[in-house]
Order: sequence, then structure tokens, then C-alpha cells
Amino acid sequence: MVTINNKTTVDLNPSVIIDFSIKEGSLFLDLINISSVPAIDVGVVFYSKLMGRNGSKDISALPIFQGHTYLAPFKKVSIFVDLLDIFFADQKAIDSIENPANIFNMEIMFKNELGNRFTKTIKYNLNSLNGLPPKSSTSQV
Repeated sequence: MVTINNKTTVDLNPSVIIDFSIKEGSLFLDLINISSVPAIDVGVVFYSKLMGRNGSKDISALPIFQGHTYLAPFKKVSIFVDLLDIFFADQKAIDSIENPANIFNMEIMFKNELGNRFTKTIKYNLNSLNGLPPKSSTSQV
């Protein structure tokens, strides 16, 4: 942050997060730049697989997480994971040998326009979403 004339604060560094959202009974994984400056070379490392689409697709291996070159300020990219009720009923999603507790640790890496690197680690327990009404209104988790 930089203060100009003791009045205005300008954020010079991007801030990128990953969040899960539910929209009309569907589970989405959202990659979001929550700052007013672009994020460069955004990548996400998943420490366990996130299986979706009825257990047939490794969401964590999608190219968007391997190096998104530019994420505009306040930009959100939503990736469909699965229908909420199917996600939790699917044995590959909930009883996986790799991740039996449905806890996901993810590391987000990105740069600012000057090339400075930033890293965040985020941990989610997706079991906290289990049992929500499948047709609930749009909500952020």
C-alpha cells in the first residue's frame, strides 16, 4: 500500500484467492483476484486431487491452475465441479483413499506487474457443505 498526500491509499499488490461457491445446486471452484491491480502468472498447487463431474474429472489438473498468465482486477473465473448432491454421494469424491476427509489444501502463487512473487495457502473442509439444500440460492462459502 502507498499513501499519497496523507489521504489516498493505493494497493500496488494483487491478492488472489480460491473459494467454493454454490449456485442453483451446483458446486463451483472460483479463482478470484480480489484486488484493484492485475495478477500475473497465477498458479495453484492442489495437495490432493479434487474430483468432479461425477468423479470422472480431476478438476485440480485443469490447465487454468497451471499458469493463468493474466488475471484482471476483480476478475472471477468459476469452474464447475459437480452437482452438490452428486459430489457428496459420489464415492470417488468423499471416500477417496487420497483424501478421505474432503479437506483440500491449496497453494496460490502469483506476481505483481513488477515481477514480485506472492504465495497464499488456503485450506478447505468441503464436508461443511454436505447437507446443504441442493437448490439453495446463490451463496458464497
